[in-house]
Amino acid sequence: MEMKINRIRYKERSIDGELFINGFKICDTAEATVHHLPAGEYEVKLYKCQKAGRQLPRILIGKRASCTSCCKMEAQRSKLRGKVYDRLMELQAGDPSAVVPLQEHELICNMMQQVLDIPVTHCPQIRPGNGVFGTPDGGILVGRYLAPGILTNSLLTFSSLIKRLRKAADRGNKLSLTIIG
Repeated sequence: MEMKINRIRYKERSIDGELFINGFKICDTAEATVHHLPAGEYEVKLYKCQKAGRQLPRILIGKRASCTSCCKMEAQRSKLRGKVYDRLMELQAGDPSAVVPLQEHELICNMMQQVLDIPVTHCPQIRPGNGVFGTPDGGILVGRYLAPGILTNSLLTFSSLIKRLRKAADRGNKLSLTIIG
């Protein structure tokens, strides 16, 4: 099954497009400009995403086939962010107007640097979502265009699309994606 995304609108923070399957328009798409995929041809596989807890079409870059490493990195980043937040709340609970001691400041800066040192995950998927402003991973959102970077009816559109992709995969068809523009 051949999917094609024709990018039609470039804005400062988003890229809007249209998704076609075998030449027929299926829905609109939205991508964040910061981490969008370059135009080209990609293989698509259906995988159960551990982070989302459901099956998603994953756009393969190279032959990377599992999102386990992405989820591990995200878990590490979240855990460290939580520690930094907890420590800041502990300091603020004592006296919100108190100046943070230099030693504590260095500790918090060190922890934040550890968060920044964990590489950003790049696990591009086709998935539901209302806006691109929280997608730091090359994800392509599907739905009906509302405004630049914003979609409506995303979950309904995605449900219909994933059923179609599952049927094609069950029949042994290769899933591919071509991005134009």
